[in-house]
Amino acid sequence: MTIVHARGARLAVNPGLPSTSSTCAKLKAAHLAAGLTLATSLLSGAALAQQSQQDVKALTGVEVTGSRIRQIDKETSLPVTVFTAKDIQETGDLTVAQFLVNLNENTFGSDVVPTSLSSGGAAGGTTVSLRGLGSERTLILLDGQRLPLDPSFTPPSVNVNIIPLAAIDRIEVLRDGASAIYGSDAIGGVVNIITKKKFDGVQLSGQYDNPTQKGGKGASASLMAGFNSEKGNAYFSYEHAQQSAITYQDRPFLKNAFSAYGDPGTIATAINHTTGIEDGNAEVPFSTCPAAPGGSTYPNSGPLAGGALCGFNIGSQAWVTASTSRDSLMGGVNYKLGYDITGFAKVLLTKSVTQAQSASAPATSGFNNAFGLPEVAYNNPNNPFPGDDLYLYYRPTENGPRHDTVNDTISDVVGGLRGEFDVFGISEWEVAVTNSGYRQSDIGTGYGQSSAFQAAINNGTYNPFNPASTPGGASSFGYTISNNNNYDQNTVGGHVTLDNLLAYSGINFRLPLVVGADYRDEKYAQIGDAQSQTSFSYAPNGTISGYTLSNVFGNAGGSSQGSRSEYAVYGETQLAFLQDRVNLSGALRYDKYSVGGSKTSPKVSLSVRPIESLLLRGTYSEGFRAPTLYDLFASPAQSFDAAIDTYGCAKNITTEPFPCSSGQQRQAFRVGSTALKPETSRNINAGFVFSPVHAVTLTADYYRITLTNGIATLTAQQVLNNDANCIAATGKACTDAASQGTVVRAGNEAITFVYEPKANASSINTDGFDLSADYKLQAHQYGVFDFSASMTQVLSYREQLSQGGETYEEVGFLGNPSKRGELSVNWAIQRFNSTAIWHRTWSTADCDPFTARDTPAKCGTDRVSSFNDLDLQLSYSAPWKGTLNLGVRNLFNLDPPASRFKAAGTDTTGRYGVYQTGVYPMDGRVPYVSYTQRF
Repeated sequence: MTIVHARGARLAVNPGLPSTSSTCAKLKAAHLAAGLTLATSLLSGAALAQQSQQDVKALTGVEVTGSRIRQIDKETSLPVTVFTAKDIQETGDLTVAQFLVNLNENTFGSDVVPTSLSSGGAAGGTTVSLRGLGSERTLILLDGQRLPLDPSFTPPSVNVNIIPLAAIDRIEVLRDGASAIYGSDAIGGVVNIITKKKFDGVQLSGQYDNPTQKGGKGASASLMAGFNSEKGNAYFSYEHAQQSAITYQDRPFLKNAFSAYGDPGTIATAINHTTGIEDGNAEVPFSTCPAAPGGSTYPNSGPLAGGALCGFNIGSQAWVTASTSRDSLMGGVNYKLGYDITGFAKVLLTKSVTQAQSASAPATSGFNNAFGLPEVAYNNPNNPFPGDDLYLYYRPTENGPRHDTVNDTISDVVGGLRGEFDVFGISEWEVAVTNSGYRQSDIGTGYGQSSAFQAAINNGTYNPFNPASTPGGASSFGYTISNNNNYDQNTVGGHVTLDNLLAYSGINFRLPLVVGADYRDEKYAQIGDAQSQTSFSYAPNGTISGYTLSNVFGNAGGSSQGSRSEYAVYGETQLAFLQDRVNLSGALRYDKYSVGGSKTSPKVSLSVRPIESLLLRGTYSEGFRAPTLYDLFASPAQSFDAAIDTYGCAKNITTEPFPCSSGQQRQAFRVGSTALKPETSRNINAGFVFSPVHAVTLTADYYRITLTNGIATLTAQQVLNNDANCIAATGKACTDAASQGTVVRAGNEAITFVYEPKANASSINTDGFDLSADYKLQAHQYGVFDFSASMTQVLSYREQLSQGGETYEEVGFLGNPSKRGELSVNWAIQRFNSTAIWHRTWSTADCDPFTARDTPAKCGTDRVSSFNDLDLQLSYSAPWKGTLNLGVRNLFNLDPPASRFKAAGTDTTGRYGVYQTGVYPMDGRVPYVSYTQRF
């Protein structure tokens, strides 16, 4: 039975053929059974053990992601894709993150965070989102153990940039739910990154990337060493990787990216101080706004929206991607202590420094008025419209761009014991302790202090309408932010694997059983500087006190922290009969959190082999995602959300502007909630593996995932609707703020702010299938050819954002392609090896799904074109144990496709808006060279 040696082989085998020297690894179905089967198995095993003392040795096998039972010489029933170190090397990718974002199953792309202000994550971070369900629903493991979460992501997720590429032996991607095995988060699937543990010798490697477009140059260097002996082995690796930033100026389509917050600015709203009524001076650009960019006074400013706004070219300052520098150290040891006991330890230490830059801070937050904007009072001597209170869209640029320096320090230490004992065959046990930590500091310059800025306007030391008339005035409100984010987890766990409960019975069945338990505690903190804090206290009677608004603009700010503990117990078993043609298996796990609820997760699977060359397989599982510590304890984050004041509109109040307008912004604060319960899911997977001839393997797997109790932040409109209903029913605002939100009003009933908590309010239903084909051609003197093709097709992705709300079909729209695929050809002859990899992302409608449903006229019939990039590599293996690789990624130098829907004043082609979906690269053509020397 041979696993087809092809790039990213989906554990595909020809079941009826003998092994060859090219076999990658032998596997058997990883199957589970539910609680009743576990109990029955234990009782049966005890009785049968008394009947016979036959010495049945354990069948050797390998561990496969998705099961704790070692699998013997058979194809797994679980849909697992395996990428070897050779597969990864042939892509020419510089980092693990670059490789993982190209997975077909990473359907709707990854969050690739260019700055500390985007996507809720710190600069340079990258996540993986299997099945498009979000990084928080994809479990990332390192050698089967959880990695520490990046605390700056919202919600916290694993930043895959922290993992050193040089130490990787293979990456296994389980394309199925696995909460019954691993617990929380394994809804969309599992990515298990497995490191080299039995390396013998010394290896030096280096790579240099030199893009043909500006920016993004990269380099890496690594050292790997290890030795093996009868008593055990030790290994060590060090890797340095770095990559320069890509700026807006490096891409022609981003050089002139304008924002509505300009310098000069725009009068957003003008309120007559006497009447309190808005007058005609609203949305009037400052008189100093130039007719076109390029002048000597305001070279980066010009009119927007037909002259209604004065904009600023953020492309003159901002970066598209961050510059990164990372050093990683990994080491481990396995040592036989005697009595069939082995001690093991592993350490991962990563230190990274990331630089990111954004345009000068817009004055959009920290101003305690109804509009959240800087105000020029009616009697201010610099006011061009005396008698009106003016509120400004404005970006003071005198203090330069915002520049963030992010330092990450990550540690992951694992130690434990494992052993064997001769009961029910050769059985195994293991106990392990893990300590992980993520430390992150973010120092950012170029931000602004809101109160100082407002004071400078009030006292005349800064004139926003003519800054040159108040030289040095901006220095009074320039501000440097300081954020410190931490995540810690400590885990202790163990399990016992009984190889065969029927070992002494004389029955020709193998019935393994795994039972185990885990305990984990975790702590999380996002600590901003004192001026950046937004906080208040919410009492059970519905009152809010201690209201403090962040005093910094240009930064989300805020602090939050929390901790909790968790314990879990689990079991897993499998039964094969009819000469292993039928396999039935199952697992059951119970997780209990001190905060965030509890969940029991079952999984059952069945595989049937009607003929030697065909395997039919299917699984059913229930999974969950416990609310993260950020979900539970997130501090208030200020926002301005457009919504109708449902109560105020019905009552026709006049104390706030436009209560009946759906476009009127209301000050809101988004917060966590300790009332959250786990998200729950049901996963169904069914497919086949077919090997009609020795060299060909075909696989197809269908998946369906139903997610309920999804955690989402209530929108301002939802909360305002709830508020109106509560007042109508009880005469007062909602008191169950944790699930309904609440509206805080002043004495005149004008909205002070809307309290928007996270709640179990959303649901997702998605299904699709994965296809792959592998063919290996032995061409004798012409070498060996490997052909591999794979594709993921998303049939539907229906999301309901709130209970009782609209359901949106999201697949096939911008950023949510229905299909992603890959075709690779590898040719090996003598000392040469060449690889061509074609990646294809299918076209989408040029619109987002929400606009398509709510206001379809805005979408039109345009489409975002498909994206087809080609990677090439030529490799030479020298007789002195050296390997030289020459290659190019994105041979045709493709930029992200254009989008008329995304085109705006900030992005005239829409390409940057398309890039931000995380589906398409921005690097352009990247030639590279790498060399590896083994000793």
